[in-house]
Amino acid sequence: MHAAALAVCLALWMCPFTLVGGQDCQKDAVDRTSNMDLSSLKDSYADGDTVRVTCHVGYVGFYRLACKSGAWVRTGRGCQAKPCGHPGDAPNGMFELSKGDQFVFGSEVTYTCKLGYQMVSQNNRRNCLVSGWDNKIPTCEALTCPIIKPPSNILAAGNVESGNYGDVVRFECQSERMKLKGASEIHCTESGEWSAQTPTCEEIQCEKPQIPNGKVLNDKDVYKENDALKYTCDERFKRINERQPVCGRYDWSYKPACEEITCTLSVAPGTTTFPRGKNIFKPGETVEVVCNDGFKTITKETRETFTCKEDGEWDGRPSCEEIFCTWPRNEPRIRGGSRWWGPENTKKNNEKLAYDCAYGYKKPEEGDATCTIKGWHPDPLCVAITCSKPAIANAILPADVKETYTFEQTMYYQCEHDKVPRPRIYIRCGNAGWTDEKKCKGKDGECEAPTVDNGFTRVKPDNKGIVSYSCNAGYKPFTVGWWGEITCTGGSWVPTPKCIENSQCGAVPGATPKFAVYRDGDSLEFQCRPGMPLQLITCRNGTWGTPVCEDDQKDICGPPPHVENGIVKVPYQRFYQEGYSVKYECRKSFQLRGTPEVTCNGGAWSKPPACVATCEKPKSHSMQLNPEKQIYVTGDELMYVCHRPFNKKPGGTVTCQNGEWSETVECLHPLGHCGPPPALEGGDISTSVKQLYENGENVEFSCQQFYIPDGTQKTCSNGRWTGDVKCIEPCKVTRQMMENRGINYQHPERISSPYIKHNDRLTFVCQRWKSLKPGSPPFQQYCESGQMTLPECE
Repeated sequence: MHAAALAVCLALWMCPFTLVGGQDCQKDAVDRTSNMDLSSLKDSYADGDTVRVTCHVGYVGFYRLACKSGAWVRTGRGCQAKPCGHPGDAPNGMFELSKGDQFVFGSEVTYTCKLGYQMVSQNNRRNCLVSGWDNKIPTCEALTCPIIKPPSNILAAGNVESGNYGDVVRFECQSERMKLKGASEIHCTESGEWSAQTPTCEEIQCEKPQIPNGKVLNDKDVYKENDALKYTCDERFKRINERQPVCGRYDWSYKPACEEITCTLSVAPGTTTFPRGKNIFKPGETVEVVCNDGFKTITKETRETFTCKEDGEWDGRPSCEEIFCTWPRNEPRIRGGSRWWGPENTKKNNEKLAYDCAYGYKKPEEGDATCTIKGWHPDPLCVAITCSKPAIANAILPADVKETYTFEQTMYYQCEHDKVPRPRIYIRCGNAGWTDEKKCKGKDGECEAPTVDNGFTRVKPDNKGIVSYSCNAGYKPFTVGWWGEITCTGGSWVPTPKCIENSQCGAVPGATPKFAVYRDGDSLEFQCRPGMPLQLITCRNGTWGTPVCEDDQKDICGPPPHVENGIVKVPYQRFYQEGYSVKYECRKSFQLRGTPEVTCNGGAWSKPPACVATCEKPKSHSMQLNPEKQIYVTGDELMYVCHRPFNKKPGGTVTCQNGEWSETVECLHPLGHCGPPPALEGGDISTSVKQLYENGENVEFSCQQFYIPDGTQKTCSNGRWTGDVKCIEPCKVTRQMMENRGINYQHPERISSPYIKHNDRLTFVCQRWKSLKPGSPPFQQYCESGQMTLPECE
């Protein structure tokens, strides 16, 4: 029993060692992707065995494999394709690798010949084998062109016997009376053929030419040497050469042709032309010449239009020249006369020259003479002194009164029977107009119509002896308050109406006056009423300081609010009682806006009205405004100047009248050019916007996504854009809109956006468990200009 147990234990102890020592390596476990030749290997190797493995045919190198614990361990140099070296160059040929990328076993090269050579070898390829390159290096031989045998009357220069690729042969006729028919020069091509047939010689003659826009007068089928061709051109065309073409060895001495009659424009310094960049014009076409500052046309204009005539000449001189002014000789009206004339008094544009007028003459304007585009300004420099028929109010002029009187002439007039003075009044035409002129006044107690500098008046309809007045913006009455009243007393208006600047202070009732007009910092002694102490008030920023008076009450109002261009129809008071009302009235050409009456309530006036009459600011990129502001009131004058080249209407002065300009404010280009086209809702211009478009020029528009174009083009026509272009907006159908109506799209997979194009059709269906509501629109609907009626389900 002990022996049996011992045998079992010994067997168990020996088992592990037997298993470990029995691990071997199999042939099938060797990596077969490295070009090794495994044919000589056994199927199995014991642990620790080593074997040397060679490479397949065509590869060089070796491997050593060692079996370790059942796995192969590889060492040694890998198997690489065997190199063949350079395959060799073919004379007049070239090669390229057609297989592989190196000169090694298995690669292939293909040879080709250069231009002008051909392959004479049967094989044009070489392969890299175990033994090296196969086949021989191919051979390329030069191509030759056929022998040329020219006719006896032709001379040939060049290799006509064995022409090689690229050789050139030139021909000419032996007789000067003959000319070549065909190419005068041919060359040997890469295909071994001559580029053209050998030419022949024939008698010199010319064929009848085809002349576009013209016709031949001496019509023949064939013209011989030295024959002249007579031809003429159609209307609006001319011959390119006035000489007649002559038939010669090389065809006509020049190719007869007719060119369109045009005018050529040469731009001189100081000149700008429109259209820009154009210098060739057809008869009837025009060019606008615009002169730079200091330049003018020969007709003394800053811009002028010229027309190309039928003969190709301009109807004037389309260029500008520098402005110069020379002093006029023998001018008797200028003091000193011709002594002023001289080279030193020649002036350029805007330069000035002092001068005086002779006795009995005067300058039309004050200042020096100015050199302008039209010559000296003013023009004339001196004018005879005259006086127009006097316009004297309430005066009786003699029956033989003249419209104009010359210098030193006299006349008389008398005042009307109820005006003074009564005797004849004699006046003389002098340097400054009529002298010794006297007014014809009314009798005592009558007043002339009042005028107010920097202000305006309103006559009371119920009492014309009392007039209300107020002042223009920036001014105020000299008396207290922002309006005042004057009364006709003893032939004079009392008090004298006067408007002062807002920064000044006027008179104050109850104050001791010191100055006619008070400025910032001036002071006055003020007394609220007799018996009360004096107070000192000071003018600050056009306003007197407020005195302290015992009778001030919180429910009493001060003067009514100031309304620009308005007048209060009651006399001025310092205080107004509770419940007192006053009415406003606007000056002429202004309209009252709001309630005309205000009331004193709790020490404050109710909201006053406004006197408004405005004109809108002209909106244009082509003009300069002076003054430039957003709102213009009645009476405002606006001067506008048109920018170049928009000066068909050069500008002018317009007046705001009751909210409307006295005339249309616009600038047009004399050639009908236009500014930038108007904006397009839902679209835009397809190209970049220009500041100037020529008459007749088109602009293409494109619409935004989902918008449908209705017209795509506008045209500049005589300064205005014409052509209807619209982008028809799409309809919008959102998921929320359909949920609110209980509907869905019939084909939702076809809808990728909530925007539906104009004229597109959609079909809807009711949501599950719902049906079309009675009276609902049908399921099928069209989009029409952004509107679509949706059905409704319930």
